[in-house]
Amino acid sequence: FLELLESIPSKKGVIFIGDGDQLSPIGPGQPFKDVINSKALPLTVLTGNYRQDNLSPIVEASRLIRQGKIPTNFKNEELHFIECPTDHQSKVIIDLFFNKSGSIDNSQILSPQRKGEAGITNINNIIQNITAGNRKPIYERREDNVKFFEGDKVIQTSNNYDLMVMNGDVGKILRKKGNEFIISINNKEINYSHKDIYQVELAYAISLHKSQGSEYSFTIIPISSEHEYMLSRNLIYTAVTRGKKKVILIGEFKAFEKGINDYVKDFRYTNLTSLISEKFV
Repeated sequence: FLELLESIPSKKGVIFIGDGDQLSPIGPGQPFKDVINSKALPLTVLTGNYRQDNLSPIVEASRLIRQGKIPTNFKNEELHFIECPTDHQSKVIIDLFFNKSGSIDNSQILSPQRKGEAGITNINNIIQNITAGNRKPIYERREDNVKFFEGDKVIQTSNNYDLMVMNGDVGKILRKKGNEFIISINNKEINYSHKDIYQVELAYAISLHKSQGSEYSFTIIPISSEHEYMLSRNLIYTAVTRGKKKVILIGEFKAFEKGINDYVKDFRYTNLTSLISEKFV
């Protein structure tokens, strides 16, 4: 954040656009939220919604979650909660992904953690095994048990300025060409070397942190007690607001309630709000 500010020429304006109620950065601090809370700089709050119809179930639920209230309007086509024990969650998720989403390309599974029955790793492996069938992988890395097939949905995990692909970009593996792998990202075919492909992983299921800034027509969100450490109000709010047309939460409603009520997980000790207030107010 400091480097960004220092890179802006003098006498030039800066406008920050974002949502202070979403997940805080993975690293320390929460500069965007602190700037808002300082009330030291001009602030405009957007209250209109253009992603769904006004007061749609998704919008209504996200507003309640942000306020720390438990949504109850889950019996509709846009927003649904499926109560399911931990040991059956992956089966329900996979069934929805293949049979209810309409299109695999337009659906996204968002999981709080990698581990567990409904974790990112397990879900990705199950889906890849189904889509791959009896085909041979076009890439295999035995040291960490990674393999890719043609048609696999993948995500870039770090910024690569040589290829001009950024952390969080999602694409599809098209084919192998010589010693390179062709991946379609942002409607462009990118040539990945054996070194570059180390920055790619499966993306049928991705983390909530990776999903920020994106939206999906059909969103599936595991809410598992196995992920209780990560479940918080900001995380659940971020997950629900990724949905454009349909959001389905799968898991234990008690874990859902506990996550929304556990706002302490979202709190961070910082002094930036006070420092900004002292400087500008």
